[in-house]
Amino acid sequence: MIACGLQVRRIGEHTAMRLLLILILCCSFAVSVDAASQESQKKLQQRIALLISGLSDMRSSVHERAIQGLSIIGKPALPDLEILSSDKNPQIRLRVALVLSQIRAEEATPLLLTLSEDPIADVREVAALGLGGKKGDTVLRRAAILLDDENPGVRESAALAMSLIDDGRGIRLLANSFVSEIVPKNVVPQLETKIKKARSAKFNSLKSLCMRAHHIDDVSKYINKLFGPALHALLEITWEIGDPRLCEPLLEVLKRDIDMESHRLATVSLRANGDSRCLKDLCIIASSNNGPRKEAAHTLSLLTGAQSGPGRTWAIWWRDNKDRVQPIIERDILIANLHDPKFKVSQEQLLQYKPKMLHMIIDGILGEGAKHWSELAWKALLQDKPERWTSYLLMAHKTESSEVKRIGLLLILHRLGDPAAKPELQKRYEAMDKLMGMAEKHGNARSASNSERLILELFAEK
Repeated sequence: MIACGLQVRRIGEHTAMRLLLILILCCSFAVSVDAASQESQKKLQQRIALLISGLSDMRSSVHERAIQGLSIIGKPALPDLEILSSDKNPQIRLRVALVLSQIRAEEATPLLLTLSEDPIADVREVAALGLGGKKGDTVLRRAAILLDDENPGVRESAALAMSLIDDGRGIRLLANSFVSEIVPKNVVPQLETKIKKARSAKFNSLKSLCMRAHHIDDVSKYINKLFGPALHALLEITWEIGDPRLCEPLLEVLKRDIDMESHRLATVSLRANGDSRCLKDLCIIASSNNGPRKEAAHTLSLLTGAQSGPGRTWAIWWRDNKDRVQPIIERDILIANLHDPKFKVSQEQLLQYKPKMLHMIIDGILGEGAKHWSELAWKALLQDKPERWTSYLLMAHKTESSEVKRIGLLLILHRLGDPAAKPELQKRYEAMDKLMGMAEKHGNARSASNSERLILELFAEK
């Protein structure tokens, strides 16, 4: 009151009363908000208590709603969940693990890690899968341990979690664990089925990690670090990737002093991941009397179009073509870099090559190569000058036999937006529309599908 009195004398009674009124109102508001907050917290704690009780209920309709409700509440429910996590009933601990798996807060992770060490396999299995939604080195290390758990169901969950954790180090862990997942002799059929499911989960998770664009560098690293069956599993998966960034690591495998099977698998993998950089080494292998010469000759035939079995023919081919291959190598390095999501291409880099030399970009947009290549190829193409591609795409459309790819080429032209392409696009649309009308007339539903007509109408002006 002394302070208020001083203010009155300094700034006037009227002004001081206004300030005092504002102060009182603010204090009243704070008290009311605090009271509302306390009331809200009280209701939340009551709801948590009710759901915690429901978690212990034997009726599935009750404890399933409790699991859902606690998962939504999240972090505020953790203290009560921690108490239940040590309950004598394993079914309750399992339900706690289910809730923790769905809580995104980092504070849920330590409790889930603890449950992943539960003596009951079913609880460990749920907790292991829940680790897939968590991050960190501790989580990765624990999932790695669970990959070798005594129970195949837990091993299967840990493998699935590895794919969800999405850490490149999981590639090595899964590859090594996969080869150790062997069905013992004279095992009962039921256990054999579970072991096979765990083995399949490890392979599929390993494949899932390897197929992701941001893990190709990790694949390259482990290709030259792993040995034996673990390397074999990894190399077999690379057959389906189709990313030229793997070309040089695969060549390094061929130069390593390791088992013949690894050399054979790497040679086969170059059919999907190789480019001009591997031709010289493959020609040497195909021409020699050692190594995977048959596989090398087959790979060379696919990459070059030249048809020949193993033998000196490939030494002659290289002699006659090496001068033509050298300029292509620089182009192929650029294409390999374009497969990297972190690589930013400049228009100047693209302008060094004619569109025909960059046909892999169009092929990628149309679905060839790695799964991630289509989107990255689009990004690269949009960095180039649109008018450079008009003639090439129209010619490709004219010579392409696949109806789907022909439509795709027109869609690419439309997306590039070169004004000079519009008249020709209209002509192509009218011609295709006419063919569709004739197909409909003769009852050829596949050729005149509604989906094709709708796709064309996206860009054509009738």
